[in-house]
Amino acid sequence: MMVLIVCILGSLLAAIYLRKRGNGAVVSMALGGIFVPIVIAFMTWIYPADPESKMWAMITIPVSYFWGIAGAVCGCGLEYLLQKAKGNA
Repeated sequence: MMVLIVCILGSLLAAIYLRKRGNGAVVSMALGGIFVPIVIAFMTWIYPADPESKMWAMITIPVSYFWGIAGAVCGCGLEYLLQKAKGNA
């Protein structure tokens, strides 16, 4: 569970970073959201920590992409609010 929370925070930070680099919001959300499924897939097949993880992988990876997108959307929204507070929006 803690890994999922850290991954969602990572996707939030990745989206903020990509927005600051000048990428569009849709690109930042898509690339930021892919962070969580990559980590879940890594934990499932390359570094298997849980024996049941392979059984649940086909459900977990698409659902984790949803949560990654949700974190990235929050990151883009947070970046927009920060820019608005600075007066650059």
